[in-house]
Amino acid sequence: MKGDPLQTVVLAAKLIPNARPELVKELAGLEGIELPEGIQSLALISTDCDDVTYTAIDEATKKADCCVLYARSMYAGAANQNTALAGDIIALLAAPNPAEARAGLDAAIDFIENKAHFISARDDDEICYYAHTISRT
Repeated sequence: MKGDPLQTVVLAAKLIPNARPELVKELAGLEGIELPEGIQSLALISTDCDDVTYTAIDEATKKADCCVLYARSMYAGAANQNTALAGDIIALLAAPNPAEARAGLDAAIDFIENKAHFISARDDDEICYYAHTISRT
């Protein structure tokens, strides 16, 4: 319905508390990221909406000692998107320890579930908009 919030769904969330250093370096190499020293833990999140999730992982880096290791939209076909203009996403956060990875993952999930969503612009929910302001803190 027009004006209704369109909630993003977390499809998967996983904490990897002690990732092998070779895995972390290999994943960072995919994106050409210069990693801080001491990265030990990873947190994976996948959702059905890329825009909200990109904002959520940015929020995670502000709430925990973590960085975005990898984030990629996966347009798996129209039947798998939450709207005609959205796409699935997978993202990895990297942190120096399991507690910070968990804090980043929790912050991202909380943001997705409670703080951000698209709003329907039509009664059939096929067109929507994402009006969200990103702050520095």
